[in-house]
Amino acid sequence: MLSHIRSKISLLFLSLALAVYAQDGNCDYGPDTCINGYVWREAYAGDVVCVLPATRSQAAADNAVASSRWVNGAYGPKTCINGYVWRQADPTDYVCVLPAVRTQTWDDNAEAPYRVVCDCGNEWETITEQWFGTAPFCNGQCPEGWSEIRSASTANSCDPSQQGICINCAGTSSNSCVIGSKVLCKSDVASISEG
Repeated sequence: MLSHIRSKISLLFLSLALAVYAQDGNCDYGPDTCINGYVWREAYAGDVVCVLPATRSQAAADNAVASSRWVNGAYGPKTCINGYVWRQADPTDYVCVLPAVRTQTWDDNAEAPYRVVCDCGNEWETITEQWFGTAPFCNGQCPEGWSEIRSASTANSCDPSQQGICINCAGTSSNSCVIGSKVLCKSDVASISEG
């Protein structure tokens, strides 16, 4: 009993240490290092899309029963049984899953660039995004050399960092404008693509 408690305490301290280490932006896994709370999906060999741990577990479970969900049908020997569709984590992924899982897979693929630690690659560029306009009477305008991203009554967030681009966010505030609006601007027009 005592050894069981000791092992649980050891695991707790290890988990806390890893969480702190991950938040500090460690790059143990190179440019595909996931931000804190995410892990590689591993739906296929080399799949480093960062997902929640439950999604990785789902991918492993679907992989384990893949052959039981195939029939020889309209799409060849890997036609999905009724109610299932190809997951398509990549173009050659023919594991059959429920439609909701495929939708999640596509969503995770789309979000992948935003779920990696932004300073782990060699080709990363840092961009400054800053909110301009002071509440309560806001008249937000971008300074010369900056370009407008969007306007809002509160300066609650900047764009997320994404693969290749680290966002340095400045000027955020939860104070709302009574008149006018605040403006989010970026410092370098060429370094981040418009979404």
